[in-house]
Amino acid sequence: MQEEAYRDLVENLPIMLAVYQDGFKYVNKVMCERLGWTFGEMTSPSFDPIGKIIPRRLQAQMKENVQKTLHGEYVPPFLAYLKTRDGSEIPVLAVTRPFTYQNKPAVEGTLFDLSDIKQIRERLFKTEERLKREEEKAQRILDVAEVAIIAFDLHGRVQLVNRKACEILGYKPSEIIGKDWIETFIPVRFREKLREIERALRTGDTKRFKHFENPVLTKSGEERIIEWHNAILKDEEGRIIGLLSSGMDVTERKSVEEHLRELAYRLNGLRPGGCFVSDSAERCFKAFADLTLHGVPGLCIAREDPERLVDEYGPAFKNLILLSSKPIKGFKAVSTLQDVSLAISEFLKMNSMALILLDGSEYLIAKNGFEPFYRFIQEKRFDFIEKNALLLIHLDLETLTEREKALLLSEVEKLR
Repeated sequence: MQEEAYRDLVENLPIMLAVYQDGFKYVNKVMCERLGWTFGEMTSPSFDPIGKIIPRRLQAQMKENVQKTLHGEYVPPFLAYLKTRDGSEIPVLAVTRPFTYQNKPAVEGTLFDLSDIKQIRERLFKTEERLKREEEKAQRILDVAEVAIIAFDLHGRVQLVNRKACEILGYKPSEIIGKDWIETFIPVRFREKLREIERALRTGDTKRFKHFENPVLTKSGEERIIEWHNAILKDEEGRIIGLLSSGMDVTERKSVEEHLRELAYRLNGLRPGGCFVSDSAERCFKAFADLTLHGVPGLCIAREDPERLVDEYGPAFKNLILLSSKPIKGFKAVSTLQDVSLAISEFLKMNSMALILLDGSEYLIAKNGFEPFYRFIQEKRFDFIEKNALLLIHLDLETLTEREKALLLSEVEKLR
């Protein structure tokens, strides 16, 4: 009965919808019509959905997104293409969510056909009345999406906006379309960064800025954090004519994450902008794993066996550099204070409020001497204050002389 009710609900929606679980378990009427296969063909055990309807260049990413969704991970809406039976491609905005089919994990995919939007822009020779009907149809499709969708021209002016974007911003469509996006809807402190992104996207550089987050200003003056996913729009000659962005309002989620991070800092006796030392390797590694689990960007420079760390603490140690004279098991290695300093600087440059765990400090002191190590800590301490980052040093203070211990503790705090 539940399956029948589900089919009755979604069968005639003006969007493509499918349920995936080791193959399609269900596809609605619109999806069959748009792609050119029958329901029986698409739900047959021999039908390979990813191989059949996803272009080869996108199959690896689609498989990854499906697996993430099956395991309950959040996958933001993304732009993709579907192959029809005759080999043509349809641009779509894909939204996936975990689903239960016959008491087993599955994926429900909602696919918004974006080709109508392109057709509207291309078929300008149509009558005004026909064009208006097509625009209304495309707008209805966009308005079903529970994500903000905005199209921009090369000058950063808004050309198209859907219902969700208006809802987030608090404006009517007529108050948004035609406006300079950055000057009107972006807080002043972020405008230069957004202009840099806009310039990069105009040149076709989508790799660096395909996904990013930034706050937007609503009509009431409130700031909302939006997670954007971007695609370049091109004409028939391949020239860039604009940008299509889909955005998810993550303000509440970010607020919860921030509270959890603050709690993780407090529970571990740490704080951003500080430098700490501890003689307990286990405590250092657990604190590192805990904070990175809560979204703090982390780099570990370790003297330990890297595979043991990954096995014991999981993916927290994906950013791992060995403190060794040679690489081991494919992990990059550094051994001089200069190389350690450079690795830390590069990580701090690319990550805000980062965490650096420096393990095996006895090795660095034995190899370079205490005085160079002490000067290195002195210099780096101000980088961590400036970047509001955190340095956690694993070092047995009892291996130092009383003078060395006093000097070091004048620059760092002992983790209590």
